[in-house]
Amino acid sequence: MSSHQKYWPEDITHWDKISQKSAELTLAQTEKLLVHSIESAKSIRDKADKLTSLLVPVITGLGVYILTDLKKITDFQHFTAVCCLLTLLTAFILLFKNLTAYTIRIPGNNPETLINNNMINAEDSADEQYLQLILHICKENKVRSEKNDTLNLKMSARNQRALKITVIGLILSPTIGFLLDVYAHHS
Repeated sequence: MSSHQKYWPEDITHWDKISQKSAELTLAQTEKLLVHSIESAKSIRDKADKLTSLLVPVITGLGVYILTDLKKITDFQHFTAVCCLLTLLTAFILLFKNLTAYTIRIPGNNPETLINNNMINAEDSADEQYLQLILHICKENKVRSEKNDTLNLKMSARNQRALKITVIGLILSPTIGFLLDVYAHHS
């Protein structure tokens, strides 16, 4: 029984007293938690995908507008377009980071992590071995959920930053464009 302590927190001194039903309920709950973190990651990534798909044509249009007549680059409209373009490019970069490859932890374990001498040994009964396997899977699910949640918070923060930059930048762009126009024509 002492070999099991290294696979489960020390604060559970009588792990072998957990009923099979309780262990299975715990397993079901940790699996739900892990699945929720996976669904959250998918939702966050879908939002980034939608926002990116909106930004690409707008960025392209602004770029074409600016490049069609570079002689007017010091006009109010072009200054404003450049400010908008820089704002949207910044937001696009933040969103694109959410679309690049990242590791999301999923349910399931490799057989070699479960079926080994640390988990299955002669001194434990079949019920104790079964409980040990379930508790180990619960612990793994918890660790995976925590890693997914950390990643989800980071990706969600990027989405929020991209939205704030877009909204604030688009609101301020005409003002900045106007000020640059005044400065360019009075210099």
